[in-house]
Amino acid sequence: TPTPTPTPTVSVRPNNLITNPLLPIPAPTPTPQATNPTLVPGIPNGPRQLVVVPIENLINALRPIVIDLFNSPTPQATSAGATPAPAFSNQQALSLINDTQDKKVVELPSLVLYNGEYQPSKLVIVDNTVAQVVSPGGGLLNVEAKDGQNSVPVDSRGRVQMVRSNNVETQGTGMAPNSEFAVYLFSTPTLLGIGKTDAQGRFFASFPVKNELPIGDHTLQVNGLLPDGKTSSVSMPVTVVENIAAANKQAMPKTIFIDVNPVDKALKAMYWILIVLAVMVFLIGVSYKDRFIALIRRRKDDEEPQPAI
Repeated sequence: TPTPTPTPTVSVRPNNLITNPLLPIPAPTPTPQATNPTLVPGIPNGPRQLVVVPIENLINALRPIVIDLFNSPTPQATSAGATPAPAFSNQQALSLINDTQDKKVVELPSLVLYNGEYQPSKLVIVDNTVAQVVSPGGGLLNVEAKDGQNSVPVDSRGRVQMVRSNNVETQGTGMAPNSEFAVYLFSTPTLLGIGKTDAQGRFFASFPVKNELPIGDHTLQVNGLLPDGKTSSVSMPVTVVENIAAANKQAMPKTIFIDVNPVDKALKAMYWILIVLAVMVFLIGVSYKDRFIALIRRRKDDEEPQPAI
């Protein structure tokens, strides 16, 4: 019996978002179901680990948008004839966060793109540990680093400090219900993982800070789909540090609240002292006025000649 000629194999370049997410996408090949586990929606207040598995039919939507965050253009309309984005002040951003007194806008860039259109945004630090990207519609993305169960403070500039061998927790809202989202870290795009939103379009996920991630400043980006099917991309600056001691050394100082500011308290005390003194002077003046009038009358009576009897 003649030996059958073996069928030649065709070399196909793998589609790997982790090593090079910017490669052109070849035709998808069938993937065994075992390598694509069913993603479970995140549970509020209980972040799930991201799954580092590409999802073939969502690669385009979740692909990273590589940007120079610190030299990005001022948010503006990007479509011909579109209305420029409205101004978005620090006070407006702070007013959208009502759950804490310790909140401040830092002068660090953030970037929000809705279907390729720039949106105005601010980076707000909450309780010295959480960095939140806020747009006129509200908060979009919260990022907080953890050292075990403890929160890691942001650095003096307001960047989340991702401590090696620990976790980072992310949460946000505004995406399509039960849809996938991807988290990247770059300059060189690295897929940290893929998660799934819940029935309200919220996401709660955590990912480990691997020792292979370079020490220094990076851009964290979350990409997903909006309820109308358009793409969404939110980016913020972060930094990777070696250990918790290094993070504590460069932590942002605690905020002094205005309502407990010692200067304000001293001024208020001075005002009350002045008011009390003014009242006392008034009362003393009224009392001495009566005495002075009586003394004048007595002297006048003494000086007037008495009539002869």
